[in-house]
Amino acid sequence: MKRAIFTLIELLIVITIITILASMLLPALRQAKERAKQTLCANQLKQLGIVFDMYRGDWNDYFIPVGETPDKWWMHNLISNNYVSKKNLYLCPSDTSPWYDYTSYAMNYITMASGVMAPRKYNYFTSPSQTSLLIDMTESPTASGAIATLGSPLINPWGTVENSIYMIAKRHLNSYNVLFLDGHVSHDKDYPIHNARDPFWGYR
Repeated sequence: MKRAIFTLIELLIVITIITILASMLLPALRQAKERAKQTLCANQLKQLGIVFDMYRGDWNDYFIPVGETPDKWWMHNLISNNYVSKKNLYLCPSDTSPWYDYTSYAMNYITMASGVMAPRKYNYFTSPSQTSLLIDMTESPTASGAIATLGSPLINPWGTVENSIYMIAKRHLNSYNVLFLDGHVSHDKDYPIHNARDPFWGYR
């Protein structure tokens, strides 16, 4: 009987040790899983960067025009012109609430010259390695502001902080992915400067 009691105590000790180890390992496993999603998101953005380059090559170096109706959103524009075949490329694996269930990424509004349907040329931008093209975004919680009024997933640095900078989604361990004009993808924790003339936005 004494041996049985001792064995039960040993079992309880082992269970306690396993519980402690699990509590230490699970957060690390969750972080590893999120880092894998972050990497997949970055790879998708790089693919989209290649797609944008292909589009500009075919359209005299212009960025994609953006319209106010869903059929003229930049994502639909790429699909209707056969640059993208599936919308899965637009969906970040960490995004639980994509824009109209269609995209996790917003375009830099400054790629538009004077509002929707007026794209700029690539050579307008003087620092392509510092200027954003696509950014992890979140849906507007109030369905108002720059993105909603334009009717297209764009982030407009001319808007208020709440309806511009805070539209950026820090969904990768409190950070976000951003595709730059030169095709590289960065993983940033700090919000960009709320100034359209900052190189991140590229207005001049």
